[in-house]
Amino acid sequence: MPFLKHIRKLKPPLALLLCSLAIGCGPSEQRPELFPAHGSLLINGKPAAGAFVIFYPTDNRSFDERGTRPKATVREDGSFEVTTYQAGDGIPLGDYKLGVMWIDDPESSNATDRLQGRFADPKRSDLRASILPRDNALDPIELDRVSVSNRSANRGLDARDPDQVD
Repeated sequence: MPFLKHIRKLKPPLALLLCSLAIGCGPSEQRPELFPAHGSLLINGKPAAGAFVIFYPTDNRSFDERGTRPKATVREDGSFEVTTYQAGDGIPLGDYKLGVMWIDDPESSNATDRLQGRFADPKRSDLRASILPRDNALDPIELDRVSVSNRSANRGLDARDPDQVD
């Protein structure tokens, strides 16, 4: 094999690296079958653009060694599409508790949840979803009479409103 003849001339660490790339890194990770799922999130009647919806299996199972959690980011119109591994790829079958976080400035080192953690913990959230083997149009999530922190990410602390909660 001409490939092996060239590898013998290389230094051992480089030869080992090339062989492992050519052969692969062992068995590939087994991933569950995914099904499309989409929905919407409104808070106090308005789209919660930028909010995150995280799906926690009710049976606490893991889909892979990394502990991947299906999730969605809410768009400007309030809609979202569930992602497990790649954008919009779907979610495994099953029942889920949902967590919702709405970060005021994801780029900030001082970011806070605009919902004050009220819906972040799936153990305290009443939000649920069931995924079936089909295209899943989830029931709209409508959170009403929710206190929302409106701290502006760009203005810093305002002496007139020290806690930044409107």
